[in-house]
Amino acid sequence: MVPTLSPPVTTMQLVNLPAAHNAYGRSLPFAYLRRVPPGPLRPVLAAGLVAIAASSWGHGGVSGDIREDGRAIEFPDTADHVTLVVDLHTHSVFSDGHVWPYIRVAEAVRDGLDALAVTEHLEYQPHRMHLPHPDRNSAFHEAQLAAAATDLIVINGSEITRSAPAGHMNAVFVDDTNELLPMANRDEVASFPVEEAVAAANRQGAFVFWNHSWSSPATPDLRTKLTAIQRELIASDQLHGIEVVNGGTYSEESHRIALEYGLVLIGTSDVHNLVDWDYNVAGGGHRPVTLVLADERSPEALRSALFEGRTVVWFKDLLIGEPPQLQALLQAGLTLDDVHWHPSRDVVSVTLVNHTESPMRLRHLTTASQSFTGQANLVDIDPHSRTQLILRPAQAADKVRLEFEVLNALTAPNEHPRIALQADVAPRVQALAEYNHDGDPGFRIAFPEGSRPVAPDAEDQVFSASTPDGFTFRVSVTPESEVPLEDTAAAWASGAEATGIGADFEVTKNQAMTLADGTPAFRAEIRWLYLPAGVRLATQAVFAVRRGQVATVAAHPLENSAGVASAARIVESLRFD
Repeated sequence: MVPTLSPPVTTMQLVNLPAAHNAYGRSLPFAYLRRVPPGPLRPVLAAGLVAIAASSWGHGGVSGDIREDGRAIEFPDTADHVTLVVDLHTHSVFSDGHVWPYIRVAEAVRDGLDALAVTEHLEYQPHRMHLPHPDRNSAFHEAQLAAAATDLIVINGSEITRSAPAGHMNAVFVDDTNELLPMANRDEVASFPVEEAVAAANRQGAFVFWNHSWSSPATPDLRTKLTAIQRELIASDQLHGIEVVNGGTYSEESHRIALEYGLVLIGTSDVHNLVDWDYNVAGGGHRPVTLVLADERSPEALRSALFEGRTVVWFKDLLIGEPPQLQALLQAGLTLDDVHWHPSRDVVSVTLVNHTESPMRLRHLTTASQSFTGQANLVDIDPHSRTQLILRPAQAADKVRLEFEVLNALTAPNEHPRIALQADVAPRVQALAEYNHDGDPGFRIAFPEGSRPVAPDAEDQVFSASTPDGFTFRVSVTPESEVPLEDTAAAWASGAEATGIGADFEVTKNQAMTLADGTPAFRAEIRWLYLPAGVRLATQAVFAVRRGQVATVAAHPLENSAGVASAARIVESLRFD
């Protein structure tokens, strides 16, 4: 677990102040957390603070168990780096947000974030009459305590808030946000120049980026305009990044400025309400995040990766990054699997795998020597899923190489990256026998020569046989029911279990595919215990619908046997006439 007390090595102490003044000059009693220098009491104080947070303060800590696998934002590590999912711009009631920092931490854990930056407005404090906090680190400390039982990296930050032309800037990885706006200047913000606030952040080693640069009274056309202030900060290496995405907006102008001036690409939620409200998570939406390619999962490595510009932005299922970072992520996120010559036609079957959280839209760069059969050159593949492609190559080869333009990714405004995927082709299999179904619908399957018919064991079976490898396969046709095709594997397992022939049924694979003739289908694997023989089987099955009828091809090899590959070829050979 990443330590929740980040460098420099300090901790916090509860300090009672006799009085503090709010914006209206009223004197209020107040208690706040202050930094305590390193010393022998530090571990005791840290342990005490956790106990205070969990009991006396009544807020408690967030449990790491609330992470939801179906909701978590998951992208693969690249060949050289760990991919960290990060939100660098969030707000709570400690500035103009509407929730306590505990909620921000809980949302981050549920979303599977690796790191969350607490970036309250330093100057804009609409809740200060009800929530005065002279220590501008208070929201960070609350979030840090809430995250103590999780492995979420909590980053201290602030939003330096000024009118145009300076605009808003986030400083993350700061040690003490109070130095960015000294107490004496808080009632007259204009008396503390923005340049001094940015300089104070840089003295602490902060990473500073320009926020929603298109959104201010000075930019009514919503177009980012680079002014003298930003030019000076960039030239002096005090402004390091720029949001190309903030909330629900992507800015082409900000993207172009980032590329022209070498600013790091950043995408953030800038969340003020609940994440679920702002981004309709229940309806399939997601918060924008920055994917940071770091050397390891630690605050120090994350900070270094930001300064080195190793980021990709994920926004509304769009990936935005510079070519090296985006190419590395795409190469890790898209792979080819199970590449073999199709048993019944002179084509190559390829399974394309999407390991990312984003649905991918790909345009196959078709050539005269290689094209798809059964579909056009556009390929859509859901997150963390597999889809089968059928290639018609000009000649046999021991390798297959596919080139795609990734339409839901940008290396520059309106410019999409290309990716090349390569894999070895399994040896060509010998010609197989075929079963042709003469009924409605007409279809056929291929199977190894030497297979012998066996008696059907159900009324809906139209063909059954045993292969030379010693396993059986069966073909059935049933009327289409109300069960969705994607749920047919589970229904098949439940029906088989109900007969008493087996137990311990588990659907271990259930993926959409396209048959060689272009028909949508579902490819499943069901592992179970075959009770009459006391052996475990790995049933391979394909389910497809044509003209109101469900065609099912199921083969039953022993679990972890060589017959599994042969069974897969049989069921995947299904094609309608």
